[in-house]
Amino acid sequence: MYSTYPTIPDLLVALVSGKIDTFCTDESTFKAMQRENGNIGRLKEAFDVSNYGVIFGKGENLDVQEKFNEYLSTQQENGRLDELREKWLKENEPEQTLIDYESLTGSRTLKMGINSGQKPYAYVKDGKYTGFDVELLADFASKYGYGLDIEDTEFNSVLAGVA
Repeated sequence: MYSTYPTIPDLLVALVSGKIDTFCTDESTFKAMQRENGNIGRLKEAFDVSNYGVIFGKGENLDVQEKFNEYLSTQQENGRLDELREKWLKENEPEQTLIDYESLTGSRTLKMGINSGQKPYAYVKDGKYTGFDVELLADFASKYGYGLDIEDTEFNSVLAGVA
């Protein structure tokens, strides 16, 4: 039988209810899920180390991509990326407030596609999008004078949306 689980939360529900026996995810997502459901476990050893990236469309977004690469380099050097990793990707859910991305304005508005079921990277808390991805892009938009418009989508739709 073939079943589809379009989001990580759907996979978690399927796992806890016994519809599936296992699924793969990254360490940070596992920790976020375990905070809410202590009845899950994981392998003791990681079997893969994955790189993390931000996807941009080609053409008109080249200038934004170049600025984002510059931003990442600067934020790595000044320790801001380590602060974000410490805030979002550790054991406990952060209590700090996020940048008010809805009030960001500028000469151009960046449209960010997320899957709000991808805790701790992007999720909804208190009626607002939050998480590592959201704060990273909001911080970038703020520093470079962009507005930010967040569009929630299923992950399998993100690549089509970028294209």
